[in-house]
Amino acid sequence: MSTFGRFVVGARLGEGGFAEVHRAELVGIEGFRKAVALKRLLPNAARDPQVVEMFLREARLASQLQHVNIAQVYELGETQGTYFMAVELVEGYSVEELIIHCCGTTGPMPVSVTLAILLQLCAALEHAHELGIVHRDVSPSNVMITSEGVAKLIDFGIARIAHAEATSVHGTVKGKFGYMAPEYLIDGQLDARSDIFAVGVLAHELLTNASLFTRDDDAETLQRLRGLTIPPPSAVNPEVDPELDDLIMVALARDPDLRWQRVSALRTALQTIVTRRRLALTHDQISRWISSAFDLTVRDSRPDDLAPDPVLSTDQVPTVPRSHAVKPNR
Repeated sequence: MSTFGRFVVGARLGEGGFAEVHRAELVGIEGFRKAVALKRLLPNAARDPQVVEMFLREARLASQLQHVNIAQVYELGETQGTYFMAVELVEGYSVEELIIHCCGTTGPMPVSVTLAILLQLCAALEHAHELGIVHRDVSPSNVMITSEGVAKLIDFGIARIAHAEATSVHGTVKGKFGYMAPEYLIDGQLDARSDIFAVGVLAHELLTNASLFTRDDDAETLQRLRGLTIPPPSAVNPEVDPELDDLIMVALARDPDLRWQRVSALRTALQTIVTRRRLALTHDQISRWISSAFDLTVRDSRPDDLAPDPVLSTDQVPTVPRSHAVKPNR
């Protein structure tokens, strides 16, 4: 343990090229203590004015976002010559971790759980888009599911105001190639529909437990992004019905004019499926399914109560142990 201004700093949660993130406690008067994720610029990065401006811009954008499905920025400041952000500490697993774990245990998660996650993600993006903010990096690693079953969109480090310049402060396209809308990658065109494409990729991967475009080689990823004939999720997962197939394929349209034009429209379509098929889940049900899934280590050991929708176990299971809140800038 060490101290940094008003913070007691604990374990490191991550480090990137520009910043590091630690678990910390904000200490106040009369015994007040609040757990946070403390994100600090690294010394070398702090000497680059462009990096500092990027860090400050991230905080300014994220501070505008007040939504249950977005990790909150509590404070931006400078202590001991170091810029920092205090951000909501999210206890849980990333969607990336869920997909990887389900590959070896349960197989694709129940459609009801996937839909519940997607609805919350769409709600977060709807809030951001209403403020003119495009996330630009919606991907499985940037969506956390808390121990209470709440989805949290994190890492607005490369977010942009809609219709602003599409390149980073260093002049390069930013984001993960496998989730990047083709119009952004090819022409630099950026608006809310770019995030919708990424939601479509994420939805496809949740339902199939397989990467859609991403491969180890960036060139192959880009080739697939541009030209792969995209199979509907039902080609891999028979639990996906034609209506959900169609909805996701619209989100994945390479032509942005053929895609969902607003994330609110996508969210409404998802909610229609949930209502019609009676697939609505509470946050507690989501949490218990995820905890049950992570309690498994062998695929063939999946219990009956992890069967397809909509039945979930009501037994108490361990809470989700991991912690993430914000990622260090790459």
